[in-house]
Amino acid sequence: MTERRALPYFLMQNAFATARADEFGLSRGRMRASDLQSPFRGVRSEGLDLDNLVHRCRAAATFMTEQEAFCHSTALGLWGAPLPAGLDSAAGALHIATRGTTRRRRAGVVGHRLATQTQLQASPDGLVTVAPAAAWCQFASQRGDRTREKMLLALVATGDYLITGRRIPGGREPAACTLTQLQHAIDAHGRARGARLLAEALPLGARGRSCYPYAAGAARA
Repeated sequence: MTERRALPYFLMQNAFATARADEFGLSRGRMRASDLQSPFRGVRSEGLDLDNLVHRCRAAATFMTEQEAFCHSTALGLWGAPLPAGLDSAAGALHIATRGTTRRRRAGVVGHRLATQTQLQASPDGLVTVAPAAAWCQFASQRGDRTREKMLLALVATGDYLITGRRIPGGREPAACTLTQLQHAIDAHGRARGARLLAEALPLGARGRSCYPYAAGAARA
């Protein structure tokens, strides 16, 4: 029986595009081996927890270009924000935005167009996202079948988290953005979908940390 070729060390617990297999000295047969995961078409990974949002986004990053970034609820999740049930895991499609007139089309991905002026930022795990304030505004369009009240509470929870930071022993982590940045993002969002909800959510989140526990719990309902 032929011995399975070991992966290069830098591909262990990592993801790579199958188009680069020759570059890494890996055969087509090696790409079909049972020890490799196939999180997306044209992507293989080894040792990643694909139920983890960060790991799944790392796999997706192998096919993304410099003109793309994670957006909407995916970006908020990468920044650690609390999300409603159904959006708080890696099980759903990832939201990816592309600058220009085209959208990313691939199974497991919801593609969006990215405005030229939208700022990009590296998440705590080093993945490129739209700026947290912009992601918050984009999230307002993901109401789905949620009631208006539940979506408002979800926006309050995520917005409050972004401007106060995650609670840790001894205090809080640095905030992802400021209240002023949220307001500027709302201004840039204009009359796009979710604009009225954003206008209502901002002052509620601005009340500070005291409202967060209630909003976070209600948002996940």
